[in-house]
Order: sequence, then C-alpha cells, then structure tokens
Amino acid sequence: MRPEVVWKRYGSSIVFGLIVLFAWELGCRFFSVRPSLLPAPTAVARRFLEESDLLGQNVLPTLSQTVLGFLLSVVVGILCGWVIVKSEIMSDTLYPLIVIFQVLPKETLAPILMLWFGAGVLPRLLLAFLIAFFPMVINTVVGLRSVDRDMHRFTRSLSCSPWQLFFKVEVPWALPYLFAGMKISATLAVIGVVVAELVAGRSGLGYLLLFASSKLDMAFTFAILAVLAAIGLLLFGDIALAERKLIYWKT
Repeated sequence: MRPEVVWKRYGSSIVFGLIVLFAWELGCRFFSVRPSLLPAPTAVARRFLEESDLLGQNVLPTLSQTVLGFLLSVVVGILCGWVIVKSEIMSDTLYPLIVIFQVLPKETLAPILMLWFGAGVLPRLLLAFLIAFFPMVINTVVGLRSVDRDMHRFTRSLSCSPWQLFFKVEVPWALPYLFAGMKISATLAVIGVVVAELVAGRSGLGYLLLFASSKLDMAFTFAILAVLAAIGLLLFGDIALAERKLIYWKT
C-alpha cells in the first residue's frame, strides 16, 4: 500500500493517536503523576528500548501460538459452520452446545487446561482456539445461509458435486462474513494466549506482563501492552489486506 493511500485512510487515526500521547505526556508532567501509577509515554518508550532484547525473545512464542490457535479456529470453525448449515439434526445438536460453551468464561478454563496438559505449548494453543472459535462458527453459518437459493438451483442443474458447490459458490459468496469472523478471531486468539501465559506461562509476553506488574514496573508493563497491541493490529491488518485482495469487487 502506497504511503499516500495509508495517510488518506489512516491519517486521522494517526493524528488522533499522537494528540492523545502528547496530552498523556503533558498530564503526567504537569500533575506529577507517580510512574508507579501511570508512566509517561517517554518513560514507556525508554523501558521498551532498555528491554528490547527480552521483549524480542518473548514475542515469538506468543505470536506463533496466537497464529496457530487462530488458524485452528478458522479451519474447525468453518467446518463446524458448514455441518450446521447442511444438517438440520447437527444444527439442533451442535448450535445450542456451542452457544452454551461460549457463555462460559474462558479464563476459568486456563487452570483446567494447565492441569490436564501441563504448562507447555498445548494449553496455550487450545485456549487461543477455544476463545477464537465462536466468531468463526457464527459468521460461517450466517455467510453460508446468505447464499442465494437461485445459485443452489443453478448449480444443481449443472450436476455440481457438494464440494464444487462449497468451493466455487458458497465460499466466495460467504467470504465477507468469513473475513469478518477472522478479524474478530485473530484479536481474541491474542487474548487467549496471554491469559494462558498469565496463569502458568514460563515464557511469552503474558509471562513478562505478570512479572512486570508484580514488580510495579508500570513503564515496562505498558511497553508489553504496546507490543501486544501491535501484534493484534498486525494480524488484523494482514487479514484486512487479504480481504481487499480476494474480495476485489468490494474495493
């Protein structure tokens, strides 16, 4: 994306963000806010540079597990959504169970997963998947059910197989809904991994976040939060870019 396009699309957000940071810095200096309560942006930037090596070592575990959990939620969510749409029995069986499971606070599952699978990669991956799974199922169901019935009749008249119908008609038709679900799921996957790292992590940004907050190092805590926000924005932006490339008729 060209710089002028980026500025035209996101210029107002960038300017607003800079204004907020400037006001934040002035407020901390003018009111002499204690750094242990609210550090100034310059203090956060200083701690970020001081701990850049430590942050770099812990970004990769969090990012890789987030991406894997997100991809798993996309694949399983689309398959479950397709089954729910195609089978009335499965819809009546799975849909209520998925909704009930979604109501449960996922944070309470973290200790259970740690007890079952230990403090390794698997419980973090599973928690990211479980949190990111629901939006993909719902958006897949809505997207597939939005396919024009005339298209179904037309493909049947051409003797298309169910897989041809799925990949050549239903998926392209449902792409806007699928990408909407992916955007939500990607950000939720970050939360899932961080929650698991907070509970019993030995590495990752969630583990660093717990360590920094326990030491009342608010500048480092905010620096970690900034990195997590950057990961979420990166994933969201990549999905939005893929959406513009694949759903070209919307642009």
